[in-house]
Amino acid sequence: MSKVQTQITTDVPPPPLPRRGAVLVVEDFDDLRLGVAQLLELHGFIVRAAANGEQALRYLESAPDTFALILLDLVLPGRLSGRDLRARQLADATTALVPIVVVS
Repeated sequence: MSKVQTQITTDVPPPPLPRRGAVLVVEDFDDLRLGVAQLLELHGFIVRAAANGEQALRYLESAPDTFALILLDLVLPGRLSGRDLRARQLADATTALVPIVVVS
């Protein structure tokens, strides 16, 4: 008996490696922000919580490789809304690939 080997080649890139890191929770309502942060921490996640867009942007700029996910409220108080924060995040190559879940 002879063995027949077949090799399949494709031009599909390999899937990205799993992201590892903290979750950035951006929410202006204290109870919701703290509740989500506590729930994530109970499940073993490292969490940074920001009450507004400016604070979230500082976290992103100070440690861009830290975050694996951003939970983002689009309606935030202050000069930087959630939409503005998302635009700034996408414009920065070091943070553009961090996925966002909108929780408005």
